Amino acid sequence: MTSTRRLAVGTCVVMAGLVVLSLGAGALTATFTEITPPSTPFDLNDAGQLVGPRFVQDVDGAYRHLPNPPGFNNSQAYGVNSHGDVVGFTEVMAAFYSDTAVLWPAGGAPVTLGMPPGDVESHAVDINDAGVIVGISKAEQPGPGWLSSWVRDPEDGIFVDLGTLPGAGDGQIEVTAINNAGVATGNVHMGISSIWLGFTWTEAGGMVAMPLPTDETAFWPLDINNVGQILGRGSSGTTYVWDPVGGFTELTMDGHDSAVGAALNDSGLVVGTVRDEYPDGIPGQEGEEDPITSITSPAAWDLSTGDATVFPYADHWSQAFVAVNNNGVALSTGHRTFLVEIGPDTVPSVPPPPAAVPAATDPTYTG
Repeated sequence: MTSTRRLAVGTCVVMAGLVVLSLGAGALTATFTEITPPSTPFDLNDAGQLVGPRFVQDVDGAYRHLPNPPGFNNSQAYGVNSHGDVVGFTEVMAAFYSDTAVLWPAGGAPVTLGMPPGDVESHAVDINDAGVIVGISKAEQPGPGWLSSWVRDPEDGIFVDLGTLPGAGDGQIEVTAINNAGVATGNVHMGISSIWLGFTWTEAGGMVAMPLPTDETAFWPLDINNVGQILGRGSSGTTYVWDPVGGFTELTMDGHDSAVGAALNDSGLVVGTVRDEYPDGIPGQEGEEDPITSITSPAAWDLSTGDATVFPYADHWSQAFVAVNNNGVALSTGHRTFLVEIGPDTVPSVPPPPAAVPAATDPTYTG
């Protein structure tokens, strides 16, 4: 395990194996613009395109449905690159072992990718700007190698197994993301123990184990940016960012019960949520028959400056940041859906939330 920095609002103290790092005086600001996609999106790319389970929506509002390939009747998108190429899986509902990795090229018909020899199901989970795809596949019976991970180069279409780590006895290897440098990341279950190790993979170096954060028995990578920083979650539920040079930084937000990161961009901007619990009901609802007992709010952390801010939402509705692109635009979903421009602010305080739900574009909804 390695020592861990803790990025939070607070003073600088040192505990055993853990450095608690105070934030700078600055804060972040955000302008929320409401959008109305056909269903809830989960990602956006650097071109500003939104991606949902079965659609892509351009910045001008033009909508592209992601159709099922011939012979299939259900599909799910997982990842998108800056060109608008989308990957996921397709299936025949109610049929055993029908899940098949699929690519929806920008402007083209869906292409089923198949799966590595000997496997019965496959899912494509991410694609980089060079068209390199990573995914997972399953063997018919659980056992050694039953869940494996692969990379597929667009030039030859060959599936390359990512391999495994020494001591990984049950074969659960799950890739989650790949960046434009061709570095993939994911996790490996280490045998029958409760230890899950994160990994990085490159074509030249193969699979390399990541260290564990202090006092954690697992690290599950979620996202990787183009400078190699990896966002992930530890066994305690804590969110960390791992830097190839600086190691782990813990993300917290003082004054809130928990913080969860969802995505990061190349400048080190992390977006996610904070959660606050109210066992007796939120303020003003205490004692009611069915009160709201928890609220999630969008939050952002800037690793380059140490700034962090929570953006409270009006009327006690929960919102969450789920994605961010390299232009500093985040996607917020929940009660409503917003595109959010995030940037630095010279005012180090957070104004109160608006009295009403924000309008379609409300510059007063800032933090």
